[in-house]
Amino acid sequence: MVSKAIVLFLVLGSALAAPQYQSPIYTSTQSPDPYSYQYAVQDVESGNDFSAQESSDGQVVSGSYRVLLPDGRVKDVTYHVEGDSGFVADVKYEETPYHAVGTQTKYV
Repeated sequence: MVSKAIVLFLVLGSALAAPQYQSPIYTSTQSPDPYSYQYAVQDVESGNDFSAQESSDGQVVSGSYRVLLPDGRVKDVTYHVEGDSGFVADVKYEETPYHAVGTQTKYV
């Protein structure tokens, strides 16, 4: 009986003495790379008309995009990000909206 207690004590002791897992701590020594891109799409048949551009020096991101909305207005957005500020946007609309006049196709 004493031998069973000793074995149980040794098993529990070794299980509790085992090293606990800790996730490794990663630190980045490299700053983000600078980048720049731009594109534009203008498709008369589908009515798509938009463009975008963005650039970063590794610390500050700035950019803009422009899109033709379904109501005929053009939406211009310029934005920037510094540090952990998140996106700070300035939104402007060109022209006034129009409402299309016509009949709606009914599907049966």
